[in-house]
Amino acid sequence: MDYQPIDILLVEDNAADARLLKEILTDAPPPPFQIRHAASLAQALAQLESQPFDVILLDLSLPPESRGLETLQKVNAQTDAVPIVVLTAFDDEESATRALQEGAQDYLVKGKVDSALLIRAIRYAIERKRNLEALKRRTQEMELLTRAAQELTSTLDLDEVLATILDEVRRLLGIVASSIWLLDRETDELVCQQASGTQKEVVLGWRMSKEEGIAGWVASHAESLIVADTRADSRHFKGVDLKTGLLLCSILSVPLMVKGEVIGVLQVVDTEPGRFNVDHLEVLEPLAASAAIAIDNARLFDVAQTEIAERKWVEDALAWEAGVNAVAAELSQALISMTSFEDISGLVMTRLRRLTGSTFGYTGYIDPATGYLACTTMTPEISQNCQIPGKEELTFETFKGLWGWVLEHREPLLTNDPVGDPRATGLPEGHIPIRQFLAVPAMIGDELVGQIALANPGRDYTDQDLELVLRLASLYALAVQRKHREITLQEREVQLRQRNEELTALNAISGTINQSLELDRILQGTLDMILEANVFNVNIGAVVLLADEQGRLSLVAQRNILPDHPCTAHPVDVGECLCGIAAQTGEIIVSNWQDENHSIRWPQMPAHQDICLPLKSRDRVLGVLSFWVPLDQKIAERDIALWQSIADQLSVAIENAQLFEEVRDSRDRLQTLSHRLVEVQETERRHIARELHDEVGQLLTGLKLVLEMSARQPADAIGSSLEEAQALVSELVTRVRDLSLDLRPAMLDDLGLLPALMWHFERYASLTNVAVDFKHAGIEGRRYSSEVETTVYRIVQEALTNVARHARVTAATVRLWDEAGHIVVQVEDAGEGFTPEALADARRSSGLSGMHERATLLGGQLSIESAPGGGTLLTAKLPLT
Repeated sequence: MDYQPIDILLVEDNAADARLLKEILTDAPPPPFQIRHAASLAQALAQLESQPFDVILLDLSLPPESRGLETLQKVNAQTDAVPIVVLTAFDDEESATRALQEGAQDYLVKGKVDSALLIRAIRYAIERKRNLEALKRRTQEMELLTRAAQELTSTLDLDEVLATILDEVRRLLGIVASSIWLLDRETDELVCQQASGTQKEVVLGWRMSKEEGIAGWVASHAESLIVADTRADSRHFKGVDLKTGLLLCSILSVPLMVKGEVIGVLQVVDTEPGRFNVDHLEVLEPLAASAAIAIDNARLFDVAQTEIAERKWVEDALAWEAGVNAVAAELSQALISMTSFEDISGLVMTRLRRLTGSTFGYTGYIDPATGYLACTTMTPEISQNCQIPGKEELTFETFKGLWGWVLEHREPLLTNDPVGDPRATGLPEGHIPIRQFLAVPAMIGDELVGQIALANPGRDYTDQDLELVLRLASLYALAVQRKHREITLQEREVQLRQRNEELTALNAISGTINQSLELDRILQGTLDMILEANVFNVNIGAVVLLADEQGRLSLVAQRNILPDHPCTAHPVDVGECLCGIAAQTGEIIVSNWQDENHSIRWPQMPAHQDICLPLKSRDRVLGVLSFWVPLDQKIAERDIALWQSIADQLSVAIENAQLFEEVRDSRDRLQTLSHRLVEVQETERRHIARELHDEVGQLLTGLKLVLEMSARQPADAIGSSLEEAQALVSELVTRVRDLSLDLRPAMLDDLGLLPALMWHFERYASLTNVAVDFKHAGIEGRRYSSEVETTVYRIVQEALTNVARHARVTAATVRLWDEAGHIVVQVEDAGEGFTPEALADARRSSGLSGMHERATLLGGQLSIESAPGGGTLLTAKLPLT
């Protein structure tokens, strides 16, 4: 049989004693003894440090280093795991007792020791030491189990208990690390709930499938497992080594079970192979059972605590909800009957300050017309401490700081550190300190209607405070919207009544405008009705119209203008004073009496506002309708639109009246022209009859007499009679041709306008001795319609006839050119000219009237400019299409 040798360290300074002891042990029966000798304490301690021994034979007297029990104490200090048998030369019972108390396993007197006693003492010492170590270990294990049980039952803080147990296990077993993995029921994964030892931070919280690693195998099979060397076990998950950076060789894993169900795994690991045995398993399994119960209890406690907390939360929430609903009901009832924004805001602010304990606050609504924030309620401390002027309503046109952020983003804001909030812009000088701030927008859907803000409750605001303010803000928003709609309805009722009055007045004015075509009656009647109607609120009015082609405005109707007003004395030029500027620009002018453009003044001019409305037809300014409005009256766009509608009707009426006058004048001119045409026709007939009778008739009579005389003459005398007859025929042809050309030159139809005019100018100069300077452009080689060519020719012909008759000049200028779809002709002389009044009479003459009628029939225009001694310029502009 093979025996494992027993390693003995013999510490003996006496060489003879040492030799004797070696001989005794050498001859001993198996197992054999291997003896190392140390002659001094220093040698002994050195050998104990360099290699392990099974037993130490120690001589207590080792002078000069140590004597007596001191030697035993020093060796024990070096190692307490090796059993010690004391050898001494003194048979002293007291020393023996003390040696045994100091840890020696036996006390032998050298002189009384024989071979059997020594061998038995050595073997008993080794056995007793092993038993003591086992007992000590078992005691420690029991103490661990006891402490674990006490810890597990003394607290329900699961992580704290598990951490304590794992630290104790690691120290007891002297291992690298330990851990507890719990099963996640939702994912069926093992999660590292707690760990102790090297790289515990890496492992803590790690998740593994139940199909991975030793822990997964134990959890799946519900069996404990000892792995002596993971390198030889395929169940080991190598990812653990990679993640921790440790080569784990030994693993002991125990399932954590409650009522037959695996809830997790307790696992201990070490880097040395073969570190765990059945004894370790016997320690860990009961510990795992206690830990499983504690884990299950902690979980049940957490569930119970959660249920209790949830029940308490529900009870508190119901109580809070009941309180909020009571306040909401009170506010809802009160807000329905509130008559002003101040009452609505004051009630909301009072309730919110009481419910949240806030010291300061304000409420405000958004003005729909401007988008500004109007603060109707602000706690007195804000107004006093922030030096805000006393007023019923404070309006903010721009939104700044935290409260402005709420309005701009339309989101609630709760901060218990407003100074450190990045959205804050700081407080103005003199503002109260803000330690906590809560503000919410009052919204109706996506529409911002107002804001509620609170500050400094003496504690931190909570989400429940925010929820409360949001709830009441919705009621406040509804109340504000209802009040806005009520105000809007009232305003619309007022506007409707006013609109009805305006429509009644406009209908009456329209009736006045449409009942007549007499311009003076229309204008004066309209002014009278405007000033007498209450809806217009004007006290002075006037109408000025363009009086002449020089661009002057003449006062044609007025109401309440004083007689010495400058505008009654002379016309106003276009561009002069406010009316002239309105006529020039075609734009409405609203200005006060101090406007520098108000150039026409007189000392009695009272303070007022001027409204000047251009009277236009098809972008052509006919005149201006002007009102004086009291200086304190606010002129709204609606007022201007109302007056503009009257101006538009007047413009149509003025144009219709002017057209009526033009039609009537045209009718009169047509009638005159018809009479004149008959007269001209009769004159032309008389002229033709006279020409035929006096010129052609006489020539024909003479020709007849010559022919009759030639018939009675001898044949040799007929030649002279025939020559005389031929001369008479030639003159007769000339007379007939001239008569035909006077009626209409044939070349106008054959050759066109330009050759006909040039022929006419030569013939005109030879007959009248008035030279014609003819200038033309763009008409060479062009032909126009027969109507255009005839009209231009007749206008030039008639104009030059008037020059020959009345101008008393020897030269005239005719200009003819093509201009943007029109043909323009001018006839100018530097003769005597005439006055505008004579011009008006002249237009009724057949010549000028005929030229006007010819131009008008083609859609053209004809104008005459003349002054006494300043010559005359006639211009005709005819369209070509």
